[in-house]
Amino acid sequence: MIHSKPKTSTLTSLLLFLFALSASLAYIFKLYWFDGSRTTWVFISLGFLIPTTLLLFGRIVFGYKTLKIHKDTFFVTYPIRLTTKKYALNSLVKWTENTVKTGNGLYREVVLEFGGRKKIKFADQEHSEYAKILTYLKRKAPKQFVPEKT
Repeated sequence: MIHSKPKTSTLTSLLLFLFALSASLAYIFKLYWFDGSRTTWVFISLGFLIPTTLLLFGRIVFGYKTLKIHKDTFFVTYPIRLTTKKYALNSLVKWTENTVKTGNGLYREVVLEFGGRKKIKFADQEHSEYAKILTYLKRKAPKQFVPEKT
């Protein structure tokens, strides 16, 4: 059985960034309401910080997922949404490993596509057990592998 979940370091860094955004937003709100500052940069800052904070918060909360592979079945659990989706290995249409060369290493991601155009993505830097998922797919579903488009 393979159980992959988001790495603690990834969640920690996202939460620290979210905290910094929220602190900046609180400071700008303080300037606006209590100090009476109505300058242009306050409005620009609010226009940037509010959507960024909300989008990042939504990504963290609603994007949290775990993958469990057991007996040729993929269980994708979204704990916040209280849903678990179950996919059989034979419903796997294709899978691809995408690699992108970054400044400080290599970003690798596995994209699983099941029937009905349902895609699930798991990245090396974001999720644990990435290597085990990759070896499992290479062993159990080599015919569904589609090479990366360059």
